[in-house]
Amino acid sequence: MKNTGLQYRFDPLDKEVWMFWHRCMWCGKNNWDCLHHIISPSSRDHRHGDFNESILNSSPMHNHGCHLDNGELHHRETEIKLLEKTMTVLAHKDYKMTMKDKQFQMAYWETHFKHFNNLLDYNE
Repeated sequence: MKNTGLQYRFDPLDKEVWMFWHRCMWCGKNNWDCLHHIISPSSRDHRHGDFNESILNSSPMHNHGCHLDNGELHHRETEIKLLEKTMTVLAHKDYKMTMKDKQFQMAYWETHFKHFNNLLDYNE
């Protein structure tokens, strides 16, 4: 697994969307302190493109203990579960998908999104 470093930054407004979500999506404990890129350059199925900056690709986590040096985060099954959790939370927050979100979803449809247990199609 080749790590090419962080290339895609989330929009600062994404943290505001997550402001009222308190649990780490990895361990479930409160007070997450970073937004993890679910599909990052370290992921096997990563594709280059600005669509990776989509909030759909964000997962609130504890940086130390849950995020850093956690190779399990890059297993496809884990990525699918985190994407599904993220989309479920955003749907309950009435988040409206942007063009970048739709591009992200389409870029990873075959490898990730079509495998959801209960894909939510919301606010399009």
